[in-house]
Amino acid sequence: MKLNRSILLSSLIAIASVALLIPSISLGSRGSMTLAELTVSSEIIVLGVVTAVNSVGEDVVATVHVKETWKGQVTPKIEYDARHTWVCDTSDARVGETAILFFVHRCPGGMLALASWGDGRLVVNEIDGVDYIGDRVRTLQVMDEMPIKWRFVSSDIPEPWAKLDDVKAFVKWALRLSAQSWEPPNNPLQLTAGVGCGVESRGTFARRR
Repeated sequence: MKLNRSILLSSLIAIASVALLIPSISLGSRGSMTLAELTVSSEIIVLGVVTAVNSVGEDVVATVHVKETWKGQVTPKIEYDARHTWVCDTSDARVGETAILFFVHRCPGGMLALASWGDGRLVVNEIDGVDYIGDRVRTLQVMDEMPIKWRFVSSDIPEPWAKLDDVKAFVKWALRLSAQSWEPPNNPLQLTAGVGCGVESRGTFARRR
C-alpha cells in the first residue's frame, strides 16, 4: 500500500512538472534577436508615433501614426497588441513616443504584435539634437554594425546608441540582402579592436557603406 502511494505521488509530481512546462513549450524560447534577425523575420517595419493606448479588460491596444514604412504595406494609422502575453513578454507602448516598430502576426488574421515578444520596439530619443535608438543590453549588436555614441542612461554602465538614420540604412541594407538570399545577412558580429567608452566608435557596417 505504501509502495502504491509512493508511485502515485511520484506520478502526480511528474504530471505537475510537465504542466508547468507547457506554457514555455507552446510560446517558444525567449531568445533575443539581433537587428538583422528582427529585420528579416518581421512582416512589417515602420517608424511611427504612438497616439493612443487603450486598455479594455486584459487587452491593451496601441494606435500608431505611421511616419515611414520600411517593410510591408500599412495604412497611415495602425493598431497593435501591446499587452504582456506571458512573463517574458516586454511588449509596451507609451503615448507620444516615436519608435521603430517591428511587427508580426502571432495568429493568422490576428492583430499585429511586436516581434520577438516586445524586442521589436526601438524607442527614439534625441541626443544633442540628433535622433538615436539605444541598445542597452547589447542584443541588437548595433555597436558591431554602425557608428555608436556611448551614454550613461539607466545605470553606471555606458550604453551604445545608434543614429536613427544609420539604423534605417542598415535595415534597408539587410532587406536587400535577404531578398537575394532569403536568409538573414551573415554579418561579422565581433567587437572592433579599439572599441571603448569614447564619444563614438565605428563598426563593420559603417566601413562597408
